Amino acid sequence: MFDSLRQLQKEKDHIQFFIVKTQPHVLHVSFKGPDFPGYKDGIYHIHLNLTGYPKAAPTIQMTHPNGGYSPNQNICLVGITNYTASFSAGTTIEGLVVGVQSYMVPSNRVNDGSAMIRSPQHVVEEFAKQSLTYKCSVCGADHSKLFKQKDQMEVSEQKEKVELKVVKKVKQKLELSDD
Repeated sequence: MFDSLRQLQKEKDHIQFFIVKTQPHVLHVSFKGPDFPGYKDGIYHIHLNLTGYPKAAPTIQMTHPNGGYSPNQNICLVGITNYTASFSAGTTIEGLVVGVQSYMVPSNRVNDGSAMIRSPQHVVEEFAKQSLTYKCSVCGADHSKLFKQKDQMEVSEQKEKVELKVVKKVKQKLELSDD
């Protein structure tokens, strides 16, 4: 399982996994917010208790205020968590995270399950700002350092492409004027 998580982390730029060494059945996950006003600028952190997973549904808790879920309470997502009868053993860790991410936004829900809350837009935006400096005391995740390397690399790559285009255009103009 850990090899597949490492591979997933390399492939995805929106998710980071943290293994809790003292609790082998616990995994912490930080992820970028859903693409929805207020949430999209935040980084969110969940605690997954994988006792019995993948045969049994895990328990999931959001570890900090976020506007979509009550912190430190088991999140109830039918078919994903807490309902072993409706849980699919094929549900991946990424699928669990996507489920939590999707249902953070109240308009994506049919109804509210356990630990789901609805917060005003300004509260969600404030929590998103606060989430960027969140530090987990259990796994050591530091949101002020997450995802920046990849974002900075993308900006550098885009800048290099623009500079390369400018150099090519200047070179082409010089070649034309030399004739």
